[in-house]
Amino acid sequence: MPMHEFFIRRCLKIAENGLGNVAPNPMVGSVIVHENKIIGEGYHRVFGGPHAEVNAINSVKDKSLLNNSTLYVNLEPCFHHGKTPPCADLILKHGIKQVVISNLDPNPQVAGKGVEKLRQNGVEVITGVLSKEGNWLNRRFFTFHKNKRPYLILKWAESKNGVFCSENSKEQIWITQPETQITNHKWRTEEQAIAVGVNTFNTDKPSLNPRAWSGKSPRKVLFVGNSTFPNKEHLDEWQKDDCVIFAHQLIANKIPGAISYQDNLLSSFQNWCYANQIQSVIIEGGLQILNAFIQQNTWDEARILIGSGRLAGKKAPLLSGTSHREQHLANGDMLKILLNNS
Repeated sequence: MPMHEFFIRRCLKIAENGLGNVAPNPMVGSVIVHENKIIGEGYHRVFGGPHAEVNAINSVKDKSLLNNSTLYVNLEPCFHHGKTPPCADLILKHGIKQVVISNLDPNPQVAGKGVEKLRQNGVEVITGVLSKEGNWLNRRFFTFHKNKRPYLILKWAESKNGVFCSENSKEQIWITQPETQITNHKWRTEEQAIAVGVNTFNTDKPSLNPRAWSGKSPRKVLFVGNSTFPNKEHLDEWQKDDCVIFAHQLIANKIPGAISYQDNLLSSFQNWCYANQIQSVIIEGGLQILNAFIQQNTWDEARILIGSGRLAGKKAPLLSGTSHREQHLANGDMLKILLNNS
């Protein structure tokens, strides 16, 4: 088992390279081992492109070694025809006799069928190796398929004494150092959507793109209640890109292209995400929206950036969760990550 764990760890490591590029597919890495030596490896690089097992097998120079090799992969090989042929068929084609897997695929199109087909054709399959680590890597994918909703990341900045914004919430203040924005923008490239409420939209006029980091821009989402309208000029800018507006039914017909909701915004939003294959969302703010997600216990992860200064103003959201990580950033700011295990 220690040897299996060693090679699965390598799968998990290279799979991370797909973050931000493969969704709604999972991040998958694969290595092929012959006589305890890696002879090939690959990962799923981009949505619609070859899967990890395909890239790993293609990287093996001497294909005659495959029928005496073990294929390691962090997620069950696919069974179905999608944008690419089934990986289970490719494994059988090359006569690979042992496959070691971290996690079974929760996608109903796979869900154990890949393992079953391999075993029915004489392949020894070992599952559950570093399954906890595999679950964490693909937490977005697993949450989406098991809970039928996106993985929700609450994100905000607060001062050292826990202040979120000025008393006059229409006044924008900067809490963290400019360098921290690089981390913030990197996060945007890793998730499929990012959402703000109309008050934050009107006050900050956020672009919500990753201008300080190279990568894809997330789909922008705006939450509008039953009274405050979004700034028209800034909304026109947003609508040049791929954005979605959720507006209360009382005013939705006055906002071009808005999706109308009645009472439960969060439920409507999550249902829309599931229908549109949006597996992860950053909830950027403001205070009212963040508290709505917290009060309904509808969140998975919270990323709190804490500045080094003290301010007067409205307090940041109160959140109880399991501490996952605390990190001092180089510029004096601090990052605290909480997980919702309830």
